[in-house]
Amino acid sequence: MVGIPNASAVMAAYCHPHPGGARFNDANRGAWYAALDIDTALRETIFHRTLELTEIQVFDTFVQMRQYLADFRAEFHDIRAGADYERYHDPDSYVESQVLAGSLLSAGSNGIVYRSVRHRGGHCIACFRPPLVLNVRTGAHYEYRWQGGQEPVVTELRS
Repeated sequence: MVGIPNASAVMAAYCHPHPGGARFNDANRGAWYAALDIDTALRETIFHRTLELTEIQVFDTFVQMRQYLADFRAEFHDIRAGADYERYHDPDSYVESQVLAGSLLSAGSNGIVYRSVRHRGGHCIACFRPPLVLNVRTGAHYEYRWQGGQEPVVTELRS
């Protein structure tokens, strides 16, 4: 991915996973996570940043977040509908979903399309393979500002 615009942002998602992993990756290998709409992306990222702040008990701070837009031209496993997939959408545990992702990755899967558990009606994608994250470009720029509580004020920054 050398010489491709925003390749460092893409590779960071794979090379620097959270120590506990995420919904569809473990601590050894990351994935590119994306939401299919901005409202879902905001809810997902706010949840995870608030979780980090809860861990250190700091709720008087702010972060700036950049939206990255990407295209995908590949087939992904779709687990959005059906009772068989409920266990992979647990809002409090990634155990089952990480097992599924490991199996699918080993079998050559490109990734998973799934329901957001942070934004009702939202849909997300976890892409397992960096070369499939295409045409990455920057979008909007946001500030999340926590002012003593767990729900931040979100402002779109304009230049």
